[in-house]
Amino acid sequence: MPVLNWIGREKVLDFDAKVPLKSLVEKKDLSVNPHMMPENIIAKGDNLEVLKALTPFYRGKVKCIYIDPPYNTGNENWAYNDNVNSPEMKAWLGKVVGKEDLCRHDKWLCMMYPRLKLMKELLRNDGFIFISIDNNEIHHLRSLMDEIWGRSNFVNCLIVKRASKNINNQFKNLKSLNQGFEFILVYKKSKEAYWVHPYAKSDGKRKRGYWTSFWSTADRPTMRYELLGFQPQTGQWKWSREKALAAVKNYQEYEEKYKEKYPELKDFWEATGKVKKFIRRKGQNIPQYWVEPSEKRLLDTDWTDLYVNDNKIKKYFDTPKSLKLIKRIIKASTQNDDIILDCFAGSGTTGQAVLEINEEIKESRRKFLLIEINNYAENIIQERLKTKIETGGEKLAKEGFKFMELGEVISKE
Repeated sequence: MPVLNWIGREKVLDFDAKVPLKSLVEKKDLSVNPHMMPENIIAKGDNLEVLKALTPFYRGKVKCIYIDPPYNTGNENWAYNDNVNSPEMKAWLGKVVGKEDLCRHDKWLCMMYPRLKLMKELLRNDGFIFISIDNNEIHHLRSLMDEIWGRSNFVNCLIVKRASKNINNQFKNLKSLNQGFEFILVYKKSKEAYWVHPYAKSDGKRKRGYWTSFWSTADRPTMRYELLGFQPQTGQWKWSREKALAAVKNYQEYEEKYKEKYPELKDFWEATGKVKKFIRRKGQNIPQYWVEPSEKRLLDTDWTDLYVNDNKIKKYFDTPKSLKLIKRIIKASTQNDDIILDCFAGSGTTGQAVLEINEEIKESRRKFLLIEINNYAENIIQERLKTKIETGGEKLAKEGFKFMELGEVISKE
């Protein structure tokens, strides 16, 4: 399999094994109800070191990982800070990565490689990882994930809507179109992984029921029979002849006897037990069948019904991820007692999403592991989740978390 090459590659291939193993020490003054939910953790520190510190306790136990790493746009003020034994890479330390940095992509790849390896260690065999990214690094990230996680473990590339930007009409010679969406790359740990609840709430016609063509492009001659005066020459009908004729009779009965009482077909369908099928033909058109209402729809890779960011919670962060987005990811990929990890935790949206799901679903006792460096951990994440717990209802009163910091080196590997 072709692999990506970049400056520093050989130095980071096994760097995860060389990261010293440190202890994690609780800061009790920042913990909240730790006796209620000691499995919930906010850990302050470099995520590479914290990931390593978590491996003895969480190897193979995390069901879902969501991360929102730097997109490497050149405007994010991130710097490469891993202490790799390389003079060339030591010259990178502490220097903000800008747009004009010729090693910008090399630094990003060197930063991501060992972290992705440690995350893979923590994930269960039936687990998923979701990575938010945009056009700046998605091509490199795909290559990196194929190498570390395996090309056969690629699941999907989701698209999520970005907020629209107003482009001034004075620009006559527009060189590129506004980017309308971002990506979420999805990989699995192994073939044991499967979507737990790959559904979203229905809206519009799917919620009300709707008519659509009864003809299909599949080609089974035995499914081409005369129906309401129409005989297809190619393709096929969707159901057997017996089932289709019963559906025709159901609709005729509705039109002749019940339409006045139930002007909406949906009401008649509900009054008769939600089991009847219906087929009709309008004019010279191909027969149609009625798709019954549903409160949920099966997800596909188009998630543009959701926005990437949520400006309603911008007080915590400049670009906080959407709660609705993270909740959909967690609900689609985890069950009630599972652990969710976010090692680029930012404003703590993943933690709040877990708390809200636990509040909404009676049986849910999902847990979070959040990792963030600098003062974001206590000034933003801790404050946000503490407020959520203390101002929530009876269910949230049973939530809590431990606030941890990196301690002394236990061993050097």
